[in-house]
Amino acid sequence: MYYIEFFERRPGVSHARFQEVIWACTDRWSNEHPNDRPVLCIGRTRHLGPEPGNLIVWKIEGWNTFEKWTAEFRTEQGLANHSEFQAVATIVDAGVYDDVGKEIM
Repeated sequence: MYYIEFFERRPGVSHARFQEVIWACTDRWSNEHPNDRPVLCIGRTRHLGPEPGNLIVWKIEGWNTFEKWTAEFRTEQGLANHSEFQAVATIVDAGVYDDVGKEIM
């Protein structure tokens, strides 16, 4: 199962700062939650394609992952960690996707 977040850079945030924080947050989360594995983190280039221009794909165990995430975001540390992401980016949309059987990873 995959969880995909579509996000955009906040106005006034430099591209370098945006990338630095996104990678730091992704690394921290995946180190603290080894069952949540980022498999793709990309940003659209040259303004080709729809908004938002960034997405991250996480391989997750299943629906129980959301119970763990909800608990995490109810902690002071979880909120503090997420505020770093929120300072540079806005999550525009998200979705959960099933394997279709022919993924290449």
